[in-house]
Amino acid sequence: AELKAHRINQHFHYSQAILREKVLNAEKSHNSRKLVISKSARTATSDCRTQFKRVREFFQTLHDDRRAKLRRQYERSVKIQALLHRLRKTDPRVMQLQQQTAERIFKKKETDMIELNMVQNLEESTYLETIIAVMDDLQAAKEC
Repeated sequence: AELKAHRINQHFHYSQAILREKVLNAEKSHNSRKLVISKSARTATSDCRTQFKRVREFFQTLHDDRRAKLRRQYERSVKIQALLHRLRKTDPRVMQLQQQTAERIFKKKETDMIELNMVQNLEESTYLETIIAVMDDLQAAKEC
């Protein structure tokens, strides 16, 4: 009977050791998964910010190129107008009026272009904030 009790006690301690080892392994696995998820979420957030930065830079260069092109078109049209007025010997008041009209049209187009760029920047930043918030929520949910 004592031998049987001793064997049962040894088996119980052996089972307890195996159970503790399994629990430790499960905790280690869980912690390592949380760490991997956290790192991947940070990497994804960083990559997302990098991509949005590249997109923003692209749209800014596109905007700058369009403004420069608009300026060149305006200057070219003013030169052509001046040449035509000289050839036709137009009244200086008419020349001045047409030049002012061309300048107003240019200013209006430039203002519209700047306003559109501002709206695009605002939409991009709102979208980025939304994406980052979703990623943060997802990371927080995964870490729980």
